[in-house]
Amino acid sequence: MTNMKKALALSALLLACAASVRAQEFFGLTPGDVQGMVARARAEARLKRLESLGYEPGGLEQKAGRLLGTIETPSSRQDCIIDAVIAHMGVRPPYDTIYPDVLRESETNESLYEAAVKAQFPGAPAPVAFRTLYLPDDNVIYLNDSASYYKDGRTMDGELAGEYARFFDWNLKHVGTVGRLDADAAAVESWYESAYPAGTSSCGR
Repeated sequence: MTNMKKALALSALLLACAASVRAQEFFGLTPGDVQGMVARARAEARLKRLESLGYEPGGLEQKAGRLLGTIETPSSRQDCIIDAVIAHMGVRPPYDTIYPDVLRESETNESLYEAAVKAQFPGAPAPVAFRTLYLPDDNVIYLNDSASYYKDGRTMDGELAGEYARFFDWNLKHVGTVGRLDADAAAVESWYESAYPAGTSSCGR
């Protein structure tokens, strides 16, 4: 980090500290109050961003789909899938890595999904159906969660593992060719589904 960047970072830290002290002095707010307000503001901003990308919770309809078996559910937590892919690929993400949000088909507005895909791939044909993919510009993974899609050993966990591989290729390995990205994603998905078959969790192993 250059001296200029260090100076700017120090200035930002001092300003944040000063703001916290002044908030407590003038408004009776504690540093914890200020941190809580900042956290809520960030959460609201994240929600608005996801809504702009199509996030649209299905509520009772989505719950019914899971109960009836028409909507697939993962066997592992996302952090467990990420850890498994990291170990398999041998990558070392920085501690402050911002991992992609995951939007499932059952909770995504179709028209906003199509708009996001067109914005990422302006020269490509418009998507004719929802499919799993990672959009680097928005740092989001759209995930197919239709139960009928996962057959013959294919799993939602494996599908997601492949997209995390694409994320690491793009952001850490700086792979820029579509063919290589697709091949790596397919290879990691196949490995994951072999190592953790349907119904098996990668957590705690």
